[in-house]
Amino acid sequence: MFKNLLIKWKLATLVAALLIALGAIGFSGYSGIREVDHFLDDIGTVRLPSVEGLLVVSEGQTAVKSATLETAIYENNYKAQKDFVGVIELRKKAWANIQTGWKIYEPLPQTKEEAVLWKQFEADWESWKRADDQLGGIVEKLSVNSSEPEQKALFVVFFEQFLASRPLFDKAEASLLKVVDLNKSLSTESVKAGSEQVASAQRNMLLMGIGALVISIAFAAYITISITTPLHQAVRVSNSL
Repeated sequence: MFKNLLIKWKLATLVAALLIALGAIGFSGYSGIREVDHFLDDIGTVRLPSVEGLLVVSEGQTAVKSATLETAIYENNYKAQKDFVGVIELRKKAWANIQTGWKIYEPLPQTKEEAVLWKQFEADWESWKRADDQLGGIVEKLSVNSSEPEQKALFVVFFEQFLASRPLFDKAEASLLKVVDLNKSLSTESVKAGSEQVASAQRNMLLMGIGALVISIAFAAYITISITTPLHQAVRVSNSL
């Protein structure tokens, strides 16, 4: 009776050890999945939308510049009021696209480094925007002007203002691309960290699985010996009679 209880206790110990090992393997896998999910969430809900919004802003800025420069096509056309109105509409469309990109990016979380770059970009952007607003004002004046001398005078100011705005445009564009590059870099780092976490989880699960197998074999061998040894002794006793 005592031996039966001892065997049952050993079997229960083996089952408990296996369950603990399986639980450890499962927990390791679950922890790894959670970490990978964190990195995927950062990429999918923060970094990629950030890059998307910023690129929309960048494309819109370029579109504003391109539309504004189209004004020069009609410099010597003194009946181009409708064409200047068309330029105004192109500028409005480009600025609407900028606002769309801005709304995508601005609500998203920022790292400390990103916040610093964004603040610098906003300052550079405002400087360029003030210069661009003056260009827009000139185009509006051209759209309602019917005087040849006045148009010539307006174009003198237009070209001066356009040249003055170019370095401001370049500076704002460079600042914006720094924020884009940072988000791309953070996305790449998240992908790398996620891959490393997957490898780590796989390695941990493999080691735990091997450990569980070794423990199981050891317990099974121990229980087998515990059962067979008394039987061998009984057989020897029986044969000696």
